[in-house]
Amino acid sequence: MKNDFILPILVLTCICLFVSSALAIVNNFTKDVIKENAELLSANQKEKIMGEGVEFETLDLNYLFSKGMSGRVTGVFRATNNMGYIVEVSSKGYGREDMKLLCGINIDGKIIKSTADAIVLSHTETVSFFRRVFNDSHLDNYWLKDRAGIENIDAVSGATITSNALKNAMRHAFTAFHIVTNGNQEADNE
Repeated sequence: MKNDFILPILVLTCICLFVSSALAIVNNFTKDVIKENAELLSANQKEKIMGEGVEFETLDLNYLFSKGMSGRVTGVFRATNNMGYIVEVSSKGYGREDMKLLCGINIDGKIIKSTADAIVLSHTETVSFFRRVFNDSHLDNYWLKDRAGIENIDAVSGATITSNALKNAMRHAFTAFHIVTNGNQEADNE
């Protein structure tokens, strides 16, 4: 009777150890490739926002955090041609994971016109909610707006959480922009 109870536990423990080890080995071989692909995707998206041939300088996040930038900002990139900045932001929407978005802000402090496929790095939003928010007619409300201008944009009915996540991402991007350009913080509203 005792063996009938202990043997399955030992077998399952061995299987778990084997699978865990196999996953650790696979992760060890693939983590650099995954990181490289994510960086390539981000570079391609930045090019879609600012245009081909634009090079970027990566700004020091620790310095920006010390100036009051939100922890939601995961990257700030200055166009070396002084065209503006691209801010990478993580924003909580309806999905199980945060949306990862890019926001291009020109040197005049206005959002650079782009497309959904350029500004979205990743998301786990419900597809119907995502499509309602990240379509040309709704995104057109954001293009060439400054910080105050985005506050007047209404949420998409039926996709309020996803809409608010987009707006919050833009708010965080503007805070980072103002810290970089003025050395001071505007309040984040999330």
